[in-house]
Amino acid sequence: MKKYLLSSPSFTGTIELLYVDGENVLVDFRNSVLSFKQKHWFLRNVAVLEIAIEEMVVAMKSVTCVQEDYVVSLDDFKREYPYQRNSHLLPPIWEKLSKSVQVMCVVSARKYRKWCEREKQKNPNYTPKIAAGWLRERQYINDWDNL
Repeated sequence: MKKYLLSSPSFTGTIELLYVDGENVLVDFRNSVLSFKQKHWFLRNVAVLEIAIEEMVVAMKSVTCVQEDYVVSLDDFKREYPYQRNSHLLPPIWEKLSKSVQVMCVVSARKYRKWCEREKQKNPNYTPKIAAGWLRERQYINDWDNL
């Protein structure tokens, strides 16, 4: 898993790109300030495969790219997961997951949080699943964007 941080004088902050097994799985604009037009242009031109990053950076003129290993912790997962009840049950489950599955869980928890917010608008009494059950049932595999 590799994380690439992109910065440029044309925008504030950094854009994070996450690649797992050579494929892009996440483009994160949370630490940057870009206009809608800039985001749209960037998403059309982002490298889908890790081997194409060098070409992408050259084509994007004035973009600086820094690579680092991407490591997630249980605290990262807890911060992204929408429901904090019974979080004391998580450590033994988390330790059994492979590093790549842990990354998948954090990314999926962000999407699940958005899904829960949509459900909460429909039904104010909706409560998300407890995180330990969500991990045991492998809910991180679901495509929360399309549910």
